[in-house]
Amino acid sequence: MVIKRFLIFFNLLLVNWVISQVPGEWVYMKGSSGPTFIGIYGTKGIPGPNNEPPGAYEAADWQDTQGNFWLYGGVNNTLGFLSDMWKFDFNLKQWVWMYGPGGVGSSSPVYGTRGVASTTANPGFRSAAYSWVDQAGKFWLFGGIGY
Repeated sequence: MVIKRFLIFFNLLLVNWVISQVPGEWVYMKGSSGPTFIGIYGTKGIPGPNNEPPGAYEAADWQDTQGNFWLYGGVNNTLGFLSDMWKFDFNLKQWVWMYGPGGVGSSSPVYGTRGVASTTANPGFRSAAYSWVDQAGKFWLFGGIGY
């Protein structure tokens, strides 16, 4: 009887503890909160406290080996398809516009020679692409919607 009461008490305590736990919490840190925001680009490759990528959905995203967060492409309700690459530098807590035409005039793909890296090659504007980083830290992008 004592064991049964203990188990009932323990189960009620456990259920109460699980119900009272707050799931992951979000904190709004900075930036526009809408999908029509066209971004603040700053200078390509230079971090800046005012830099912000455009509001976008269906962007490819990944994390590099230094813990920085990256975004490529996506769709903005004002600009349309995007072909810009952004990095959030966690050490500086700032966005860096790394690549692309800067929202307006998003680019068509230039594939270049298969298997050969090139500064002129680019995947073009796209959204909903699948992305990952391999064990060597190389970024991969597959498919997506674009032209």
